[in-house]
This record gives sequence, C-alpha cells and structure tokens, in this order.
Amino acid sequence: MVELLIFSVDTRRFALRVGDVVRVLAAVSVTELPHAPAQVIGVVNVHGQIVPVVDLRIMFGQPAQKICPHHFFILVKTPRRTLLLLVDGIHGVEEAARQDMPSLTESSKLFAGVVQLHAGVVFICDLDALLTEKDQDVLNAALSPS
Repeated sequence: MVELLIFSVDTRRFALRVGDVVRVLAAVSVTELPHAPAQVIGVVNVHGQIVPVVDLRIMFGQPAQKICPHHFFILVKTPRRTLLLLVDGIHGVEEAARQDMPSLTESSKLFAGVVQLHAGVVFICDLDALLTEKDQDVLNAALSPS
C-alpha cells in the first residue's frame, strides 16, 4: 500500500506520496524572486532555509491567485531541492494499492500516475516534473547572490 496526501487546486484533487512530503504549513506571504521561472512565485524562509514556492495553479494551466489565509504550502523534498507547493486545500491521507496506480504515458509530464480513491479520480503529481533542467538553472541563478 502507498499512502497519498490528497490536496486540491481549484476544484480538482491531486495527490503526493506521503514519503515525499516533509510537512503541511499554512500559507504566508511570499517574497518575490526576480528572474525565477514563471511557476516559482517567490521564496519563503522556513526555519532559516530560503525555499522556492511553486504555484501549482500555474503548473496546471490555471490563472494565479493571490495567496489567501485558507491556502496551504506543502513542503516537499525532491532529489534536486526542497520546494513549497501552493495549494488551495488539504484533504487528508488515503491509502492505495500499488497495482491500482497505473503510470501515465509520456504525454502527461506533470503526473506520475492516477488512482481511484474515495475522493474520486486523483492524479499523482510527479515532483521531478515541476522544474525542468532549464528551470533549475534559471532558479539557481535567481537564488545566487549577485
């Protein structure tokens, strides 16, 4: 069985593997980061570490919204860096059998799989797809002191 953190962006529900999630935080104001990739809306200081914030609305082709008190950050560790993901809601943890999570084709660059849960059909986000190699380079340059 795989544990999945279920969250929403707008009215759609998505998931992350719980093992990739460090913690869930209430959203706070973000400091803008000039010259960052479009999906990186800024940075937040999390216990002394400057962490880029990825707006999943932008990743999923939706217009960005102003951060509100009811939004959340999901702090995740990818193989390349720590990120905060801006989401609209958190809906708990559900378990799914590995065999019930078919992988998606190459045409779906943002999702590692899909699963039917109590919440309905949920797409499992691929954390490695949030920032391309070029995005990583641009972000590294934006984060570097001048």
